[in-house]
Amino acid sequence: MDNCMIHKVNAPGIINFANHKLLFNAPTSPELNPIEMVFALWKAKVREIRINPGQMALRFLCEQMTLAFGSIDPNEIISCIHHVTGEVFNKVLNKEDLQGEGYLQ
Repeated sequence: MDNCMIHKVNAPGIINFANHKLLFNAPTSPELNPIEMVFALWKAKVREIRINPGQMALRFLCEQMTLAFGSIDPNEIISCIHHVTGEVFNKVLNKEDLQGEGYLQ
């Protein structure tokens, strides 16, 4: 689990109750969280939206963001998970540099 403060409030009790061990990543390790890759995909899709000045209403922007999120193919999400669990984790275990991961820009 990442070190986000919100995860430190209720998560430890829930995890311990389920007889699991809670492990936190380093404080700044988004490359170890597949959801960060999914957020990067979403942000890229949102950036592609062409908005006219007259369309800057909050509701319109929210609708476009929702559509952008819905356009992410489930296979892209699976790919993000496989990338982190198959490639990034191995680099970490082998103490290799993650400098070239590049998806968190």
